[in-house]
Amino acid sequence: MHASVDEKTLPGTPMYDFVKENGWLRITDFDKYDTATPIFDIPTLSMQELRDVREQAFQMFYLRPTYFLSMLDKGRLWSFSIIRTIFAHFRRAVKLKLGVR
Repeated sequence: MHASVDEKTLPGTPMYDFVKENGWLRITDFDKYDTATPIFDIPTLSMQELRDVREQAFQMFYLRPTYFLSMLDKGRLWSFSIIRTIFAHFRRAVKLKLGVR
């Protein structure tokens, strides 16, 4: 289950209705919705745990050697947005390993 806000969990969608009906919705202020922050928890994972799982998935994708090689092969590795994304996930990975929030 994908727990950050995206088109599937916006008000009026089946996922949003499902989350709300189950009492899992924790963020109801639409101004606080973004694509990286969970807006609900589930019985087995808190919002923070869902955030950590999402971050680990992103790290597994962006910090893998094949991603670097693919971007290098396409000539896109050195674009500002790619470098910024890779650096952000690397920094978060280090913080998670050190237990720093």
